[in-house]
Amino acid sequence: MKLIARYILLILIVLALRSNIVYSNPRYESVSGHGDKLIVKFAHCDSPLAINGGNDIKGFEIAGKDGKFHTALASIVGKNIVLSSSHVASPVAVRYAWAPNPYCDLMNKDKLPASPFIGYVK
Repeated sequence: MKLIARYILLILIVLALRSNIVYSNPRYESVSGHGDKLIVKFAHCDSPLAINGGNDIKGFEIAGKDGKFHTALASIVGKNIVLSSSHVASPVAVRYAWAPNPYCDLMNKDKLPASPFIGYVK
């Protein structure tokens, strides 16, 4: 509930003061395949991506054409996430925080968490 109140407050400040503060969380925009890796791009990513504690980004899974998802290694490269898994040679799908009670640690530098999503390479 506190997070929802924070979003509303940030939006109201932006609208009332025409401020340039970040008021939205990073949201999935697209995914592209590059050999054995996927690159995920985010919309509303005006501030750099960050991790909430620790060094590993948790919650990402990728799948090949067989549709079986496996835990992915994730790294932040600018405003994108690069994913890979030793279990998936040619990934075509990604999902983040795709569970009933997921652990989500990806956010922007303003501590607004990324939304859960699933995406497919076009």
